[in-house]
Amino acid sequence: MDLLAATYYDGITSRRMPVRLSLAADGLHVLDLPSQKVVALTDIRWPEVHRHGPRLLRFADNSYCEIAGGSDFDAWCARHQISPDGGINALMQRWNTVLLCTALLIVMLFAGYRWGLPALSEWLAYRLPADTLLRTEQDTLKFLDGQLLQPSQVPAARQQALREGLAQMRLPAGIEVHYTLEFRASERLGANAFALPAGTIVVTDELVQMTDNDAQVLAVLSHEIGHLYRRHALRGMIQSTVVGAVTAWFLGDVSSILAGVPAMLLDLRYSRGFESEADAFAVHMLQANQQSSRLLAQMLEKLERAADQKQRNNAQQKNPEKKSDVWDYFSTHPDTAARIRALNQYADQQP
Repeated sequence: MDLLAATYYDGITSRRMPVRLSLAADGLHVLDLPSQKVVALTDIRWPEVHRHGPRLLRFADNSYCEIAGGSDFDAWCARHQISPDGGINALMQRWNTVLLCTALLIVMLFAGYRWGLPALSEWLAYRLPADTLLRTEQDTLKFLDGQLLQPSQVPAARQQALREGLAQMRLPAGIEVHYTLEFRASERLGANAFALPAGTIVVTDELVQMTDNDAQVLAVLSHEIGHLYRRHALRGMIQSTVVGAVTAWFLGDVSSILAGVPAMLLDLRYSRGFESEADAFAVHMLQANQQSSRLLAQMLEKLERAADQKQRNNAQQKNPEKKSDVWDYFSTHPDTAARIRALNQYADQQP
């Protein structure tokens, strides 16, 4: 009889009982106990293979046996042609397999982040209820008004002229977008315009003052309408929320995610893809109104010069914190020079 020495624990007390294990047709026999114990092979949770330490055979009634010699257990299993792990543990012992699995996991995570998450965010962005978008927008605007924005000093007549000019602009054929225009002053944000999820476009006094004419303001607003049409702010917010929620799940703190949505929305940085889409929308909207895309290119040049001047001023003041302020998002967009070239090329191609 092929016996294997082990120590038995009943799962109730800490009492150790030396036993011997024997395999038979009806299962695993645990010998030397006060009463006979036979465990069906299907009721055994077999141990993982590892190089050091004891092996544990766990049974369905929470009792278990500890085998001190791992090599003795492996040899005993081999003699009885038992492969309880189905080959998985053997694979885990091979570095090349571990490295391959790690590489595959990294590729899957990258693919999910690069393509899966954007696709999911776009799908969700067009299916969220309108009242959810409105609440998010109201919270964001309230946060902004309390932290960064002040009442606009642009004369009411100028504001009305810009609202009427935007209302008179035609959208590209077959497109419908609902939006409202708000004016605010903000020394900290500087010259800017940005779109909130439910359709509010905020324009700062500093941007209005920077322009040479109303047509340049309307060119910027057509770009922001493009962000609204493609729901870029909402998609970016969803992506950041998902990443934050996954991170919080690993760290064990999910409660802060929803509370931080307004600030998260403000801290979003549009991707080059989002900016290209909004620029393309602006080009089509300007063309629909017999306007040149060069108007938007001119505004980007002005904004870029203002951002560069701000950074130079910060450097001269030796204030690195201000230079890396998260609100600089509103003053700069990625790869502005390339966008300006593309907009001028569109203008050159117009009849």
